Amino acid sequence: MVSVFSSRVYGSWKEKQLEKYEDLLPVLLEVLPRVLRVLDVGVGRAWFEKFLLDNGFVLERVVGVDVDEDMVEPRKKFVEYHLTNDFRTGEEFDLLVCFDSYHLLPEDYLDRFKARFVLVSVPKHFSATLKRLKGRIIRKGVIGRQEEDVFVLVERGF
Repeated sequence: MVSVFSSRVYGSWKEKQLEKYEDLLPVLLEVLPRVLRVLDVGVGRAWFEKFLLDNGFVLERVVGVDVDEDMVEPRKKFVEYHLTNDFRTGEEFDLLVCFDSYHLLPEDYLDRFKARFVLVSVPKHFSATLKRLKGRIIRKGVIGRQEEDVFVLVERGF
């Protein structure tokens, strides 16, 4: 069942996701350093990281966390994958991202990670969950046209 979901439904989301990333690009270029260590919770097929590379960012390190092996296929060689629902690390990241899965996580899940910047987006009807995100809000808004998400970019420091 999951592989059917992955290959049919998840694969059809790529265009919608890329549209959201394009909407975010001006903010990312303005705020983020060009060389990044990224932790992606809900990494899926690492479309966001590929987008960053295609837009001039250098990814020094990418750690991707997901719960479903089928969701990360095909894997990208530049991503270190962890298939678990309870990932932990003391490593510091420049950017922690969580697209379209924050509302599915335990309330304090992202708090366990050290990241200078945290970028989270959720479908509009889950926007209230973004209030629990800790850090100084740098930008927030709506991204996407085919499917609208609400995003928040916060700065935490180390």
